Amino acid sequence: MREYIIKIWEDEECREEGISDVVGIGLTDMKDTIEKAKHIMALHNYASLEVQTQDEKTTVFAITPEDSEQYFNEEIAKIELQDKINKYFKLIYPGNVLQSSDAEIFGKVKDVIKELKENQEFTNAPENESDEEWVEFINTETKELIEDLENINEEDIVRLQESPMSGFFTTSDMADVLKELQESYLKHMKDFNITHKNISNIVETYLDINEITNLMEYGADSDIDTMESQSDLFKEILKELDIPVANIFTRDGHGDGRYDVIVLFEKEKEYSFDTKAWHTVTEITKEIEENIESNELEKIAGNEILYKGIKALTKKQKGVLSSLAKNNNNLSKVSRELNIDRKTARKLRDSAISIISEFFNKKGGI
Repeated sequence: MREYIIKIWEDEECREEGISDVVGIGLTDMKDTIEKAKHIMALHNYASLEVQTQDEKTTVFAITPEDSEQYFNEEIAKIELQDKINKYFKLIYPGNVLQSSDAEIFGKVKDVIKELKENQEFTNAPENESDEEWVEFINTETKELIEDLENINEEDIVRLQESPMSGFFTTSDMADVLKELQESYLKHMKDFNITHKNISNIVETYLDINEITNLMEYGADSDIDTMESQSDLFKEILKELDIPVANIFTRDGHGDGRYDVIVLFEKEKEYSFDTKAWHTVTEITKEIEENIESNELEKIAGNEILYKGIKALTKKQKGVLSSLAKNNNNLSKVSRELNIDRKTARKLRDSAISIISEFFNKKGGI
């Protein structure tokens, strides 16, 4: 996980002499770190302030007398792109294991550099009797490439591909790498049953590939003449999740920019996505994940009484039970996955069990 620091220069003299202090470390959210930096500056009015990556190689935000607040948007975009590459590489290659062949080296920067040095040592070994010009070429190209890679965080993922023009490795375009990783991930997940899929990752990947950041361009089925329908969007997302539906339609909800996306299944079952035009990727993903996990929990209930008990639960209660099933009843893992404390997770679990028990008690089951 990438970390950020807040670096400050107390006065102009410190700034001129390059004497700075760090007032925030171990911060993992860029936006939160920037807001924290603004708050610190408002309280203390330092001469200058910067938000940098932990390795101090990249500045993403600064407040100076000359420019006031300044966002380094190009660097921010690169980091966001790199973080996605890191995420999908780890999903596809657990443990971030280096992928290496004659035509490609793909993995953490530190592992890629190690691989380049080992290849260089092999070429320079006397017993291999390599041509002098070839040895000189490899040494020169390796040195230059490693110098470039050392400007990147050693934990970041990078892909090198052999260039037909130079005959040596060159760094692949980050956007191309991300797209290929995302497509590979979606293809990989098709082999899994829905109960073993990471719903949020699949939904986020689909939205990201199609450059969808919110629902502003999507409306009800009745708005088809002026904008795309949310029905078509959700149909494609559910198709990506391999969830068959009998029908799907979107109607206006209560208030401007609010919609109800109704999904119909076999046996007259249905569930509804409560969407808003301003919903972000995170909110769209959460809505889909909660509904699907609830539906899957009901499908595996096993008998009619248990099904009715689960059907009566809230989304949060169903979410906890679903997470417990995935995490072998480990409340600590459940609280981390759902971003709630253990006390809340335990309370939701106990209340869910109590509700289900009531249905059995009515039938004299337990």
